Amino acid sequence: MRVASAVRVRPLLFAALLSVGLALLVIPPASAQSSGNPPKSPQHPIPHQHPALPPADQEQFFAYWTTETGWTSELQLRNNAANQDLVVTPALRLADGAETSLGPVTIKPQEVKSIDLAAAIAAVEAPQLIGNYGSLVLRYHSPTPATLYAAMMVSRMGHAIAFHVDATGESQDLQIGSREGIWWLPKDTVSDYLILTNQGKNTLPLDL
Repeated sequence: MRVASAVRVRPLLFAALLSVGLALLVIPPASAQSSGNPPKSPQHPIPHQHPALPPADQEQFFAYWTTETGWTSELQLRNNAANQDLVVTPALRLADGAETSLGPVTIKPQEVKSIDLAAAIAAVEAPQLIGNYGSLVLRYHSPTPATLYAAMMVSRMGHAIAFHVDATGESQDLQIGSREGIWWLPKDTVSDYLILTNQGKNTLPLDL
């Protein structure tokens, strides 16, 4: 059975090799297809490059900072630009809206800087901000607001308590809206705070 099986396979194998050989003789070599001019590589379209946006005055806001006894506030700033310094001027606002500018901060490209607000307040000799609280505005000159990423860390000294607050821009289009949240008061010794901050220039009526 093995010999007969081999005899039947060999003619098929020979026929297959013969057909491949004839096909190679019929197909001309690649060089014969050329007309003497080298083939042109496909041309990829050049993506449209949008013109750079001109620098403009930008603002971001924090709803809360505090230097009250037992609390610390650390401002964290990151320059997202690839090759340009960013100068940011923080201004602290008290609960009544009174504003005090701190010293400008220069941030290198891709650099992160941390600013202790208590030390920054001492540097500008603003005693009215010591032991107080309010909101904060960041002012800078940049093509887009996204050049700056900013966060505020509010910590309770001696306790594992810290609040991370991201900066936001002023909403120009919102006419009406609502905010909802949850509260937790597990025992009488705990204090809780509701913080409301108007980041715009007009008075806002609120219903709580």
